[in-house]
Amino acid sequence: MLMKTIALLFVVDASILGRLLVDAESDRTPCHGHEIKSLSSDCEVITLPKGFCGSFDFGPTLTTTGAYIDCTRTVDWKTSDKASIRNGAMNEYILQNPCDVPRHMAFSNFMNGTTGDDVEIARLQLDFFVYAFCEAACDCIPQVDANRDDPRVVLERGNCQKHPQSDICQQTPGIKLIRLEGSLEDDEDVTNLPRVCDLLDQWDASEGKDFSLKAQTWVDDNVRYFLARMIDATQILEDIKFWNQCYTAELSQRRISETSNFTDDYEGCWIDQQTERAMEYRAPGEFSIEDCIGHCGNANFAFAGVEYFDECFCGNDEYNKHGLASSEEECNTACAIGPGICGGVDRVGVYKTHFKDFSGNYEGCWIDQASDRAMEYQGQGKFSIEECIDHCGNANFTFAGVEYFDECFCGNEYTKHGPAASDDECNTACFVGYGICGGYDRLGVYAI
Repeated sequence: MLMKTIALLFVVDASILGRLLVDAESDRTPCHGHEIKSLSSDCEVITLPKGFCGSFDFGPTLTTTGAYIDCTRTVDWKTSDKASIRNGAMNEYILQNPCDVPRHMAFSNFMNGTTGDDVEIARLQLDFFVYAFCEAACDCIPQVDANRDDPRVVLERGNCQKHPQSDICQQTPGIKLIRLEGSLEDDEDVTNLPRVCDLLDQWDASEGKDFSLKAQTWVDDNVRYFLARMIDATQILEDIKFWNQCYTAELSQRRISETSNFTDDYEGCWIDQQTERAMEYRAPGEFSIEDCIGHCGNANFAFAGVEYFDECFCGNDEYNKHGLASSEEECNTACAIGPGICGGVDRVGVYKTHFKDFSGNYEGCWIDQASDRAMEYQGQGKFSIEECIDHCGNANFTFAGVEYFDECFCGNEYTKHGPAASDDECNTACFVGYGICGGYDRLGVYAI
């Protein structure tokens, strides 16, 4: 009779399913406000089996602006070759947590449901559960200067507290502890531990306001203990597959920004307009910050601008045409390629290329021969255009010649074999610095 009563408590009719699916297509974020959250348990302690979170392939479905389309579909429940791993993990979870009757019933319906609606409703319930308890760890990745190759968490990040408050507490409002199966504290007495959701609600009403904008917030000591044990239970720092899924998901939502090596070259976030571009040239293709700086430097521009995930613009001083953005936070789209923030919607993040204009010194593209050099001296090492000019000047030569990516020649004559048929024969981009460094048996010559 008890099991019959429990089963009735967790029947969700087709009208509710319909509303859930409508929510998924609406502007609401279905992670934060649908009926699935009413399926709460009385568990004070949740035990996650070893490898539990890493057993699932998950990642949010996003709009082009990085918002969730439907975060009740974060987990891949359909791929058949993953079913045994996924279902085995859920089954082990149920064995470890007899207090969690709602998940027991949902998993039973998912595996044995007699109608399509039964199975779909159960899938939604299980999906939100995995999202709540596993993706919570993703929200603790550092908000700034994240590094894919350096797994670490920051418990003070606002989202690290907000996710449990919004999602874990909806399913287990009396939760005191999340622990890893087989941890040394399996027999820990939780009698004196507080209900963490009460503390998180207090935080949300005060320090937690505008949490999503905060890389650092105050954390109560009891909440800190809860979060640390949650991180340990998800194994985000040990399971490289789960870490990479978390990192990719956070990056794709632009919730974290990776370490960039070009901060000293950054000129700020500037307004752009599609009808009247702030910078004169748009490069075709998709770019990282580094690629864009290199591309613009090679094209003899002084500045590079990255915009809206992967767009690259090049120009000189005219990037300030429409003025500075009102806030640096308007440049907020994480680069689709490589680390850093790549501008925003009609916002261009501008970087110096350190290109120096030597065009006034350029003597053209000239033929060279390995067996009979056009210039009398070859510098040892690898050179940029600027370095080659300086090197030859310091050696009291009249001309400097760059050739084949990074070679440097010096001399007082260079015309021995005549000019190249076309300047396009000097076509190898400099390995060091920016610009074109001659070509194969072709010298780009500069007067000193």
